[in-house]
Amino acid sequence: MRTTQEWASEQWRVNLRGHLRSGQIGSKRCSRAYVDDITLTQSYGPGEETDTVAQMNTTLSRIVAWGNKWQVKFAPHKTQLLNVSRSSAALLLICDGKALVPQDETELVAIERAVQHALGRQEEVVVIHTDSMSALQVLRQPRTPMDNVQLTTAILGHIQGLAAQGRRVRFNWVPSHVGLRDNEAADEAADEAAREATRHLAVALTVLPSIHGAKVLARRAAVCAAGQQYRQLVQTSRQAAWHKQATNNNEPLRPAQQLSRAEEVVLHRLQVGYGTLEELRDGFEKRQCEHCPHMAPHPLTHYLLSCPATERLIQRVGPLEDAAALVRQFQKNLPLLLEVACAAPPPR
Repeated sequence: MRTTQEWASEQWRVNLRGHLRSGQIGSKRCSRAYVDDITLTQSYGPGEETDTVAQMNTTLSRIVAWGNKWQVKFAPHKTQLLNVSRSSAALLLICDGKALVPQDETELVAIERAVQHALGRQEEVVVIHTDSMSALQVLRQPRTPMDNVQLTTAILGHIQGLAAQGRRVRFNWVPSHVGLRDNEAADEAADEAAREATRHLAVALTVLPSIHGAKVLARRAAVCAAGQQYRQLVQTSRQAAWHKQATNNNEPLRPAQQLSRAEEVVLHRLQVGYGTLEELRDGFEKRQCEHCPHMAPHPLTHYLLSCPATERLIQRVGPLEDAAALVRQFQKNLPLLLEVACAAPPPR
């Protein structure tokens, strides 16, 4: 493996030098060079998922920033994520603004079709070349596959069928974009098939989504449905409209430190704009403020904008006409908001 990688690196350098020599300053000629099979690895234990994601995302951001500086483009859709873990939860890694998802399905489909094709032939040794290291690592896992179960099981079943015929299967990893004729031809054929799939459905192949893929689709659908329901509520519910404005379009206030139960309750009441019990009763007109003699038709609005008990808030941000907007102004200064609200609680 080491020799192959060294050879691939040397081939890439030779290829790059050739591209650079072929270009002309001021010409419209466009040269492209590819570098593949650069691997970032990170080991982590239980409870270290958050720190691992932060560390990996920082590294990916630095790589993208380096690329922007030197005019090198990266392709997030071709960046493969392999998470080897007993847990089925995948890490959320971001490359150039796009989330990385496991890309083993396409490569595994190709391997499955190749092994299936070999069943009808007579070669004693079947050699399959692939540039997908992650797909090979999935097949090498000693335990029951956690994802892409259908494809992985089909491949292993075909291999057992070949073994029953006294034949052997050998997988060989090859680097991509280094001038290997057959590998380049396979890439061109895949690109052509992708283009043809938009015009001729006969070349399209339906593959059941992996477990991770199904979870991603479910999460996206849930987020979309929740967003749509939230937008509808904003149009009909006073509290939903308050929440939208107080939290900057449903962006939650994030405290810098752990809050007590009392602080969480107060913050939640201010974010949602809870009305008082009297406001829910028929015929309500006004009620006296709990912190001053004022009779308020909208107790929470009075409490935030004109009550002497919260005067420090107005002094900090200046006069406002909207109480929910005042809550949003304290996104970056939650300690003061909580200090005032806990000393003089909002109306209930």
